[in-house]
Amino acid sequence: MIDLTNGDEVLTDKGYKRYIGNIHENKVHNTVIIHTGNNKTVELTSDHLIKTESGFLHASNIQIGHILVGLYNNASMYVTDITYSVSHVMSPLTTSGTIVVNDVVLSCYAVVRYHYIANFVYIPVRFSIVKSTNIKSYTMKIASLYNILPLWLKSYTRIAIVPLILI
Repeated sequence: MIDLTNGDEVLTDKGYKRYIGNIHENKVHNTVIIHTGNNKTVELTSDHLIKTESGFLHASNIQIGHILVGLYNNASMYVTDITYSVSHVMSPLTTSGTIVVNDVVLSCYAVVRYHYIANFVYIPVRFSIVKSTNIKSYTMKIASLYNILPLWLKSYTRIAIVPLILI
């Protein structure tokens, strides 16, 4: 993934879609390595969203026995083991908001509670209203908007406008 450049086509749960850029990259984080029964592994941060049979969950909530959704909604990958590491990470953004890694469907987002709300918040980036070179700036602006909200309103909006503050 480190060799991706803007405009490359990558596999998503909606077929091949355009890679836009990274929400964040080249940071060292603790990671979760999820192993499946069909010898697939996927490594991601604990707060990154991964698609399961019951919807998108944070990697930290994945347990042995969960069923991960694979390519084209093929939900046949049982989690058999979970290990931990420290790695350089990146968060690639695609026009669909998902990416397939080792046949497992991952969200392009972390930290947020709901994939679909983050995908909505990133519509200006995904549809080129905000240039891909400004993804990090856009993320910081969204975070700044969140920070000026009154405390009572933050509890209602946290799930909507805090897409990845790992920058």
